[in-house]
Amino acid sequence: MNDHITVLRQLLHLLPLNEFDAFVRQHEADKYVKNFSCQNQLTTLLYAQASSKDSLRNIETGLRAMGNTWYHLGLENVSRNTLAHANANRPWRIYESLFYAMLKKCQESSFGTASFSFHNELYAIDS
Repeated sequence: MNDHITVLRQLLHLLPLNEFDAFVRQHEADKYVKNFSCQNQLTTLLYAQASSKDSLRNIETGLRAMGNTWYHLGLENVSRNTLAHANANRPWRIYESLFYAMLKKCQESSFGTASFSFHNELYAIDS
């Protein structure tokens, strides 16, 4: 088994996933979900952003190409249709709440500066 830390796993460790789960419960986004949870969707979208995938077909192909290595992140095969359905029907407010939770975390770690501002390039992760 390969125990190295991937860039995707490092990104996931930066996120407040316990708060994300609370946002999912608040919006009941996983209420009737059987396989592709909101956390799976988030992981897939982070993968797409980090690897510069620009279409659902590219995301699906990339995930299938390395299908046996995604088990540690809880992902199995993700079809275009499943991802498109999740993107269209899940409440976007979950991700807005996650953004503000992360912004608050950044502001708290700014070590006493009066206001927080981005000094480097900012990459927005969007479906």
